[in-house]
Amino acid sequence: YINSPTLLDPSLQLKSRPGLRFAGQITGCEGYVESAAIGLLAGRFAAAERLGQAPSLPPPTTAFGALLN
Repeated sequence: YINSPTLLDPSLQLKSRPGLRFAGQITGCEGYVESAAIGLLAGRFAAAERLGQAPSLPPPTTAFGALLN
């Protein structure tokens, strides 16, 4: 596992190497559903970046948002 709160930004990019994202259990989330959800978020963030858009972070009060906090 990596220390996600320290090493990753809110869009799951490695702070020291933007563009490199992490998803799944390596980020510290547990379970298949949570890992799949983090993968979905990482994909959405990467797609937004590719399109030149800012990532749309889910509110922390939602299930997706809670996984990022």
